[in-house]
Amino acid sequence: MKRSKDFILLVVAEIFVVLLTADCLEMAMDRRKQPIFDATIANVTVTEGEIAILPCRVKYLGRYDIIWSRESPYVVLTHKDRRIIDDDRMSVERPTTPAWNLHIRDAEHNDTNRYLCTINTSPVMSKNVVLNVIVPPKILINSSMENVEVLEGGSANLFCNAVGKPEPRVEWHRLTVTDKGEQTQKVGSDGEVLVIHNITRHCGDTYQCVATNNRGDSVSKDIKVHVLFPPEVTVPSTRLGQEVGKETVLDCNVTASDPLRKAVWMKDGKEMGDEDKIRIDLYKESKYTRILSLRLMMIRKEHFGVYTCVGANSLGEAMANMTLYDYSLHRRNHMRTTTLSTTTQRGDSHPSFVYPPRRQHHHPNRDFHKENRKSYNDRNRNHIVKDGRLRYKTGRPNYDHVSSDERNSRTRETSSKDGGSRKGVTVGLLAVQMASAWLISMGLRIPFSLL
Repeated sequence: MKRSKDFILLVVAEIFVVLLTADCLEMAMDRRKQPIFDATIANVTVTEGEIAILPCRVKYLGRYDIIWSRESPYVVLTHKDRRIIDDDRMSVERPTTPAWNLHIRDAEHNDTNRYLCTINTSPVMSKNVVLNVIVPPKILINSSMENVEVLEGGSANLFCNAVGKPEPRVEWHRLTVTDKGEQTQKVGSDGEVLVIHNITRHCGDTYQCVATNNRGDSVSKDIKVHVLFPPEVTVPSTRLGQEVGKETVLDCNVTASDPLRKAVWMKDGKEMGDEDKIRIDLYKESKYTRILSLRLMMIRKEHFGVYTCVGANSLGEAMANMTLYDYSLHRRNHMRTTTLSTTTQRGDSHPSFVYPPRRQHHHPNRDFHKENRKSYNDRNRNHIVKDGRLRYKTGRPNYDHVSSDERNSRTRETSSKDGGSRKGVTVGLLAVQMASAWLISMGLRIPFSLL
């Protein structure tokens, strides 16, 4: 039993010696080997604010040391796993034995550089690691414009200062609010400055600069352009008629840039306000136009006169007049003027009878018509006659296709009809004129012209 135990101990001791000898031989061989990098160059790209990990793996390091440095300007950062530079963002991390990675927390654009992982061999061995820190686009608020006010007809210069790495591209868009919502339209050319020449009130809107460098989300900034111009006041009609006791509304359009200081109705030099049976309202019709409405619910005689619509802003004042007159008085004057004009056309300032023209009789000699084949009626009237094909046509009567006796009969019939109609018109006109004269003598006026 004792011999077996001794034998086991002897075997274990021999194994230990063999392993120790192998390790010593391996260590001796490693010391004779040169260190080897996993790669001679590496590129690392991170976004500003992230952690930049610069890799460096070395085999067979042996008795040599690792030194991290920055190339331009040259600065030694670490020695072995200790930091030398006064920047607590940097450290050497060794997740595995051959790893000597350099960590840079909260990477900045200034950290973009070439870094060297160096082994103090003879000659020196180095691995290049290129760090590229990308900066997303950013608009500098302090050096960019907020809102712009410009006079109509002038020029507006919009500035939008954007930074980033790589350098961002700046585009300009116009934001327009319509019934369908907000619409975007690209305007101008790319760049940090947008110039609007000879600006009008229709150019007043919100303009947006958009900066992007394809390395991050785009950023934008809104700039409000406010176009200033003096007020303009218009009325739909300069005269409006209405009767006493009725209701009417006086409207005027006031177009001006904001802010609108004053929009009032005035009469006899006094500003009008909400009173009994009077109401004033201001409606916004469009971006710059407002409707100032004056409602008179029950017109009295003192309401007739000239009303003035006044609009004003910081650039000036404008006004327009509207006359409210008594329509009933205007109607009576119009009837009197119509009657006087009727009597004037007859050549007499007083009403008088107008005798009808003398009736023109046909020539008693029927042979005269027979020879000339034209009668008075033929020269002055169009007749409807039936041709041989039973079709009706208008024109001068042609009796060539009938006999002489029948032709004379038709001419006499036409003359008698014409004479009868003329006689009826003459009698009717005489009766109307007599009635008109009697009414005028009674102090009445006829609102229509006598023919």
